[in-house]
Amino acid sequence: FVVRFQTADGEPVQGPVDIRHVRHEFHFGAPFSSNAAFRNLLNMGRMNPHWRNLQAAEDGPYGRYRWEHYDRMLKAAHELDIAMRWHCLIYEQWGSPAWIDCQYAGKSWWNDIPTTEDQWWTLIERHIRTIAQHPHPVTGEPIGDLLEFDVINETGSKMWANIHLEEAGKPATFPSAHNRHPQGNANAAKIISLARKYLPNARLVVLEGWPIGDLESGSAKRIHGHFSKLFDRDSTNPQVRQVARDERVLLGTQGHFSAIDRSKITMDRINAGFEHFAKFGKQIVVTEYDPPTVMRERKDLYRFRLTPEEQAAWSVNFHTLAFSKPYIRQISRWAMSDRQGQKVDAGLLFADGRRKPEY
Repeated sequence: FVVRFQTADGEPVQGPVDIRHVRHEFHFGAPFSSNAAFRNLLNMGRMNPHWRNLQAAEDGPYGRYRWEHYDRMLKAAHELDIAMRWHCLIYEQWGSPAWIDCQYAGKSWWNDIPTTEDQWWTLIERHIRTIAQHPHPVTGEPIGDLLEFDVINETGSKMWANIHLEEAGKPATFPSAHNRHPQGNANAAKIISLARKYLPNARLVVLEGWPIGDLESGSAKRIHGHFSKLFDRDSTNPQVRQVARDERVLLGTQGHFSAIDRSKITMDRINAGFEHFAKFGKQIVVTEYDPPTVMRERKDLYRFRLTPEEQAAWSVNFHTLAFSKPYIRQISRWAMSDRQGQKVDAGLLFADGRRKPEY
């Protein structure tokens, strides 16, 4: 492209010009940090205010929301002009309310825990509304106008909310979005529709952890089937149609890659995976990117690890592939540093803070 500099009268401006690229429409992200390594490379930060983190377990379903930590993050991100994303509104596995626990059976609020699906829907709507209407600590605007939100995540894991309810002696009536739940797709659409009601301007992400390079895996097939129903533009369910036709409802893939079977992480296979899921007509965001690695606690698998140089070369290829796709708009990492999170060496930095070749 050509950049022309001219006066208000259209006359060319003579002389040298220094141009500094300060913002990119494509989002590159990681867990938010105000340190220089983050600021100098990335333009999006992630925070994890799961339901169980926002409410103290001992306060029960109508306890106050604890915003202090997240307000500090939002304030720091605003000062650095960093876009922020929220992970995750309804996340059953790690985000179910911590007050679903029989150790609190003697609390005055114990009987306030929902026992019917309708009661759960009332509480889910209240939860989403409370988040959406929370004022930004700097601007005072509702944070729902400012952020990108993962709405649901990992619907192929266990139906943890109902498991916790049963363990606590409560009816298992949580309206799960799980892809094996008989109403999973309808429940997912209703949760996303509630999010859109209170987050009218936000990008809403339906996040899953399918193996991009292994379309024959059972999980990839289940998730593809789940999306086929959730993104059905001609569904008889009006909420499904709304979700399917909403251009600001995005398809999210976590983007964790294992180094154990390298035949499944070739760029040809990953390209096929992206193209297969792009047929739903949704923008795709990669929200928890790890270059090929292994789980931190699995020392027996460390022999499969890539060298830092191999990780860097692989990551360059992956970013080049993703950047070539007009429907991919974001790559956010799960870990900024090695040993952060569940993986042994998925960071841009070594555990001691030194920059890795990938950085």
